[in-house]
Amino acid sequence: MITLRLMEDTMDDYTAMRNWFLEPELQEWVWCDEKGEPPVPLERIIEKYGSRIKNPIDVFPYFILKDENPIGFIQYYIQDRTTIGRSNYNYGS
Repeated sequence: MITLRLMEDTMDDYTAMRNWFLEPELQEWVWCDEKGEPPVPLERIIEKYGSRIKNPIDVFPYFILKDENPIGFIQYYIQDRTTIGRSNYNYGS
C-alpha cells in the first residue's frame, strides 16, 4: 500500500533524504543548493529541512511510503493571500 507521512526530525529521515539527493539521476533535478556545496552534506539537509519539520509554516515535507518503507519524497507549500504565518507578506497587490 502507498501512503504518506510527514518527514520527521530523525537522523533516519535526514539520511534517507541525503541518500536520495546523492542519486545521480536526481542530482540534476531535485537539489538547488544555493550554497553551492556538492555533494550535499548531511548538515545542509538538516539545516534546510529541520526548520520545515520543527516549525511548519508554509512548506510541508512528506515521505512517500510503500508498505511502510520510504520510497520517495513530496512536499507542498501554501502560496496565496491566506498563507499560514505570512500575514505581513507583500503579495504585490
